[in-house]
Amino acid sequence: YAALSYCWGSSRAFTTTISSLSKRKAGFALGNLPRTIRHAVEVAQALSIPYLWVDSLCIIQDSPTDWDTEATRMCSVYENALVTFAAVDSPDNRTGMFLTSESRLTKKLDLRMADGTTSSVHARISRDRERLGIIHYNPFIQRASKTNILETRGWTFQELSLSTRILWFSCDELAWSCHEIGVCECKPEPIPRSLCLSANHNVHPNRFLACTDDDSTSWILEWMQIVDKFTLRHLSFQKDRLPALAGLAAAFQTRVNGLYCGGLWGLNLQAQLLWYSDTQPSAIDARPPMEVPVIDYAPSWSWASVSGHIMYYP
Repeated sequence: YAALSYCWGSSRAFTTTISSLSKRKAGFALGNLPRTIRHAVEVAQALSIPYLWVDSLCIIQDSPTDWDTEATRMCSVYENALVTFAAVDSPDNRTGMFLTSESRLTKKLDLRMADGTTSSVHARISRDRERLGIIHYNPFIQRASKTNILETRGWTFQELSLSTRILWFSCDELAWSCHEIGVCECKPEPIPRSLCLSANHNVHPNRFLACTDDDSTSWILEWMQIVDKFTLRHLSFQKDRLPALAGLAAAFQTRVNGLYCGGLWGLNLQAQLLWYSDTQPSAIDARPPMEVPVIDYAPSWSWASVSGHIMYYP
């Protein structure tokens, strides 16, 4: 099966609810699906992949019990998917995955060689000049702070981190990444993964495999980096701060024996308690203290109890 990583947007159309569950099981027309999901179905069919996992359809949206159950299964869903389709530049489920831009257009250029012969090449406009170097700045990642909608959303952090293979659908190009290589339309040859620079610092399950009980410091530091990067992203509902990382927490749990509670791990707990929200003024700041919304579904000692970006004291 394939899995889809995308942005819902404001639309909540065509989801699975308690009342619509029986109808969903009975089947539905492809044309009824939002365009982004419909395009994902078409890609899966083209690749002869019989099943597609989509959160809005595979999770009963108004069932807290089903949500709690499925949130902890995100690890296995994305880790075990044959491939994940990433709708990089789609701001909502209605836009679709098959987008284009001026930089995607290929033009034929006629050339006159030094010996008088003529030839031609096909060229494309490069949106980011950084791509011209030897080290490949993946366009779908390098533009994370610019137009890459997917890399700004909280839920997609673990979806992309847990996926073993990703097909990236951006307005510039179609790209591929896996444990070994990155491939895109703007480069003639595959790029070794070691040269692909990632905005999320290559957070990936294969890095967890190096973590052991005897090496608790390294994987705790890894988790703290995850919290740092994750809390830069946007969540529609702040109550999802812990559920949106439940899949990654499960990935850690299967590889490292450690107590997990409230977004922190039992091993090296003292280091993880040294968190702070960078939306708060420092202790020596003379200005009135800023009000940081306190979240009542996480313990006060947890970073998840406040909103905003979380950082750690060295």
